[in-house]
Amino acid sequence: MNHPFIRLSRKQHLLWMAVAAAVTFLLTAIQFWANAPLINNAAPAGILSFELAGTFANARLMMHSWDYSAKIRAAFGLGLDFLYLIAYSMTLALACVYIAKSWVLFNDFSKAGLWIAWLQWPAALFDGIENAALIALLSDSNSAWLPPLAYWMAAAKFTLVGIALLYLMAGFFGLWWQIRTNK
Repeated sequence: MNHPFIRLSRKQHLLWMAVAAAVTFLLTAIQFWANAPLINNAAPAGILSFELAGTFANARLMMHSWDYSAKIRAAFGLGLDFLYLIAYSMTLALACVYIAKSWVLFNDFSKAGLWIAWLQWPAALFDGIENAALIALLSDSNSAWLPPLAYWMAAAKFTLVGIALLYLMAGFFGLWWQIRTNK
């Protein structure tokens, strides 16, 4: 298993990772700002509640709980998420490949990291499909299949991102432990 990021030198890899992470963190902050007005009793987790509504009735309840300004912020946040999905998927893929390259003595762990890095792009694709479904709902679509589609795309995205985060935690902990015990 190979990955395009494997060819980056250590210096290039760290630079690209830093840039991708900085963009991801900046977009995360903007997303928190954009989505803050969406949090209420009907949508206790704001846009996340909307992503995971699952049914047309739940999605409609959330949309009716938002005033015009909140709906504009939701639309802005969903539009911005098309940039965000590129940033976070690149950050996670770069980080997974970095860890995989750092663990070359543990071949299976390295191979897993490369596979997980590849999976961040389908996660971004799932996120894009989810966004399109949610934007259609905000645009007054009456298609009852959109909330379940958004739900399953969000579930797939969160699963793949969660796998990457678990891999990175294990990898960084292992590297920290290796450095700590080799003093």
